[in-house]
Amino acid sequence: MKPEKLIGKKVTITNKESQYIGHWGFIREWDGNQYHINGGSISSEFGEVTPVFDRDEFKTVGRGR
Repeated sequence: MKPEKLIGKKVTITNKESQYIGHWGFIREWDGNQYHINGGSISSEFGEVTPVFDRDEFKTVGRGR
């Protein structure tokens, strides 16, 4: 699947080394290198941040918005 097709999808962070492991959010942007994810439990616990992740650091869990 093209990275752009994942925008808006709901994801859960799976990277065990990330402070966001187990948190969920929505893919907001693909910048050509990494995915920008926020919303869900990422925003509620960490403020309005948009951390970036590689594709192997999260799994999609739903259709999103």
